Amino acid sequence: MPSSLKFSLAVPVTFPRHAFDDDALVARLQKLKEYIYDINVTCRVEPFRVDALGVIVDPMHSQMHIRDALRVQSRSGVTVSGLFNNIYVPPTKENLELFVKGLAPLYGAGLRSITIPHTLWMKFGLLQREFPELRIKSTVLRRVRSGQDFWNLAEAGFDYVMIDRLVMRDRHTLELIRAAQLAFHERDGKKVMLAALAGESRCRGDCPFWEEHYQHTMTHPDADTLSGCDTRFNVPPNYSCNRFGNVFSAPILPPFREDFAEVAALIDVVKFNGRPEDHTQVWLDLIDEVVHGAGPVIGSIAQQYPGRLEGYQKWSCAGLVDAWRHATRTCGFQCWRCRLCFDLLHAVSEELTQAKRKGEAVRRLLAQHTTEVTRGDASRPTTTQSAAGGVPRSGDPTGAPVPGPRRRKVPRSR
Repeated sequence: MPSSLKFSLAVPVTFPRHAFDDDALVARLQKLKEYIYDINVTCRVEPFRVDALGVIVDPMHSQMHIRDALRVQSRSGVTVSGLFNNIYVPPTKENLELFVKGLAPLYGAGLRSITIPHTLWMKFGLLQREFPELRIKSTVLRRVRSGQDFWNLAEAGFDYVMIDRLVMRDRHTLELIRAAQLAFHERDGKKVMLAALAGESRCRGDCPFWEEHYQHTMTHPDADTLSGCDTRFNVPPNYSCNRFGNVFSAPILPPFREDFAEVAALIDVVKFNGRPEDHTQVWLDLIDEVVHGAGPVIGSIAQQYPGRLEGYQKWSCAGLVDAWRHATRTCGFQCWRCRLCFDLLHAVSEELTQAKRKGEAVRRLLAQHTTEVTRGDASRPTTTQSAAGGVPRSGDPTGAPVPGPRRRKVPRSR
């Protein structure tokens, strides 16, 4: 793995206040600090009232949440980043001025990184003038899919660009984006960080509802009145994401260390997605394993796959796994021309089912054998009861031979 690769964590709004003061968490962040780019935190500043996950936070809770996170930044040295990714907030100058006014107190408190959804706001230059030390990141919702897409955002002034998840299985396009990054650095002397999502195992890479899901969540008519943690995207069951979920076709970073290293060489930051649930320790475990692990499989990623892919070479469908590893380097989630992911899921499921049946059969045989042996010991005659033998029995204190059965005399033939 490239020593320069970093990771971007995410702390959900449901993260309890006392957890920010956990000495063990701070100590672990300090230990892995050189590998952590920042920690994304849900934040609310007008005109942003809801984000792409539909997380509802009242202004008072938002202020406490971000300030608690900034306390962790002060103690651990890891940068905290405020998340504002609602692309349906109109990118007007009036909204920008409102945002700058609300952001100023947080900047004064130490906030030095944010994600915003609008390239036009970067063109105005107001954020850069008002907050000169602020790192500004683009959102994955803008779907950067080419070197030119990256170049446009870099020219606008972004310090960090999220690429679209489809590119994670399009090595040629990823190489072109990397080339654009290097060319921009050579021309302007500024390295714009290139980031990719670690993955979304609940979703298909070519999900037909991806954009509509986020649009629904960010424009829900009751979004600013709900008290829950997110607004669900309710669709008919036969057409929901869960209906066609397949981890082999999900936009997840490669579980094999060799394949992961190939992708890591072309990006600078791996960003963990934000969810209402707290996965902070899971992400830290993954960082630790990627940095210090040595096995062929990255367990924290592979555990999302059936069978964890450990020792798959012994499976009868090992050839399909190798074909999947090769194909997903360049397939770009063009699933219309390929059924490899679906065939592989079926094959691996069948493999594991057969292994389970075989294991249960072996356990039954062992249990039966154990029962028979136990019964044999219980019914074995004692020294005084036995009439068989003729040789000293072990355990007989006298060592005296035990009389054997009488031999039957066979008359001689005349």
